[in-house]
Amino acid sequence: NTFLRLQSLVGELQQPGTSVLGWDNLQASQFVAKAYLKLGQWRWALCDDPERDVQAIQEVLQSYAYCTEYGRTWSKAWHNYGLFNCIAMDKYSTISPNMAKHHVAPAVSGFFRSIALAKSSNHHRGGCLQDIL
Repeated sequence: NTFLRLQSLVGELQQPGTSVLGWDNLQASQFVAKAYLKLGQWRWALCDDPERDVQAIQEVLQSYAYCTEYGRTWSKAWHNYGLFNCIAMDKYSTISPNMAKHHVAPAVSGFFRSIALAKSSNHHRGGCLQDIL
């Protein structure tokens, strides 16, 4: 299963002292950030019941949080983090409105960070406009 292999890869790359041969720290961090982004996207796509799968929501949020940790200056990482926190707010609003409130600040900060980074990089204009709206 490709998802499990990707999950295993990011787990290995996260171990202290692990390096990708021939890559500097920036290249390795960018690679790990992209891997966590894909891991989050795939985890959500593989979810059997997206309306009620709280564990899947937490796993996707964790993947996106790691994505922003390794891709601190990557606007796409922050955009996806903000967007999925909005999705989590929506899903939790039917289960527990109190849980939904915990995702407001991360969603807003994710979108603001995405906008700021996109303006400086000019690589993510479409997403930047979406974040502003």
